[in-house]
Amino acid sequence: MRKLIILVILLTINLFAADIKIPVHGFLTDNEGVAINNNSQNVTFELYNVASGGTKIWDENQTIPVNNGVFSVKLGSVTAISSTVLENGG
Repeated sequence: MRKLIILVILLTINLFAADIKIPVHGFLTDNEGVAINNNSQNVTFELYNVASGGTKIWDENQTIPVNNGVFSVKLGSVTAISSTVLENGG
């Protein structure tokens, strides 16, 4: 039983220490609200510690493929997002 408890603790530590990937799907438009059409776009993604204003706690740049405005990315693919960033707000 003691070995099982140690194993669970080690697995839990590794789970919380792992870098996180966050899937994001969206719709990208130009300034007039027209869908970006079949183009790769350089996009900066940022996370802040509060919903409005606040302090930036993470960011990354990705060049993403866009198909009729639709895109899909995994945040954390370029710049790791640690669990402590999400748990403690940076």
